[in-house]
Amino acid sequence: MEKKRNIKQGLLIIFRFIAIILLFAQCSAIFGIVGIGHRVVHFIIQICFFGFTVFFLFKAYKITTNKLIEPISEIEESIKSIAIGRLDVSVTYEGENELGELAECCRQSMGRLQTIISSLNYVIKAFAEGNFDVSLPNREAFIGEYETIYTELVHMVTRISETLKEIDEASGQVSNGSNDLALSSQDLAEGATNQAASVERLMEMVTEVTAQVVENTKTTDDAHANAQATAEQASISRTKMKELTEAMDTINQTSNEIAKIIVDIEEIASQTNLLSLNAAIEAARAGEAGKGFAVVADQIRKLAEDSANSAVTTKDLIDKSIHEVQKGNEITEQTSNALNNVIDQMDGIVAAVAKIRTASDSQAVSVKEIERGFESISAVVESNSAAAQETSATSEELSAQAITLKELVSQFKLRQKR
Repeated sequence: MEKKRNIKQGLLIIFRFIAIILLFAQCSAIFGIVGIGHRVVHFIIQICFFGFTVFFLFKAYKITTNKLIEPISEIEESIKSIAIGRLDVSVTYEGENELGELAECCRQSMGRLQTIISSLNYVIKAFAEGNFDVSLPNREAFIGEYETIYTELVHMVTRISETLKEIDEASGQVSNGSNDLALSSQDLAEGATNQAASVERLMEMVTEVTAQVVENTKTTDDAHANAQATAEQASISRTKMKELTEAMDTINQTSNEIAKIIVDIEEIASQTNLLSLNAAIEAARAGEAGKGFAVVADQIRKLAEDSANSAVTTKDLIDKSIHEVQKGNEITEQTSNALNNVIDQMDGIVAAVAKIRTASDSQAVSVKEIERGFESISAVVESNSAAAQETSATSEELSAQAITLKELVSQFKLRQKR
């Protein structure tokens, strides 16, 4: 309160002088109005009043300049310097008044700002050099709102250090993982190459099998056609054999009928022989008259004997023919049965060949599908091989980048956990 009272007292003195001057001016005016005094006295008073006023104004100007304007200007310049970032300006004014107190606050503020900025420059320079294991000096300067800057800066340094540590650890893990991935990718690429070679060999084998299956299908088609043709011929032969059997039966029946006719002829020859014998007896009885009749009877007898002999011979031949026909019927029946068996077997063969043909067609389709499947597998294997090689190259590049990142992080000095 003592310091504040000095400026107030100075201002009160100035106001009092101004009041006295105004009072003198008012009295002089009153005196001039009432005509009291002499003009010389009045003039002297005015001269004195004018001189006193000039002197007082000069003293007031000096006091105002020395006590108020110069300190305020100095403080103003210092504040402007602070505003534009210059802290090398000093405030020299000292006084036990409000301006002195203001100047001291400016000096303290500038000193605190210089301390804080120096501390921040120290930390930033350490950051620039890669040192994150640094503490902010002059902790006592960070008070009030500046304490928030200190806290946040410490927190930032800790977070950056921890982040860089995590990056360092992650880069190491990435480097190790990428190396393992590169090795695995190389193994995978080699395996894919071997698989591609195996698939190519399998493709060649499948192609050969496909060609063989196609050839077998053609052969089966030919066999099926031949079997069908043979079956048709066998069916025709069975029909012909049936017709032959029927013809043999007809011949047998005809031979039996001829045999019956031969029996009738033998009977007629026997009757004729008997009649010729009776005629010869009657001619003998007739004597000379019956000689001609006897000759005719004898001729008829010979003819009957010849007819009988021919009938016997024909009968023997017909019996032999019937026997051969019966034998032929048996052989024909056996041949027919054998031919039927052959036809049945041929039908079975045709059916089997048809099944083989169907199976061959299905096999050909399956082999074609297998071939297309191997082509797809080959494409996938080639794609896997290319992907594995690309992955291996990418892993090697990633490993190199991880090593580079680890080297970059190793340039920083990180804060250790406390």
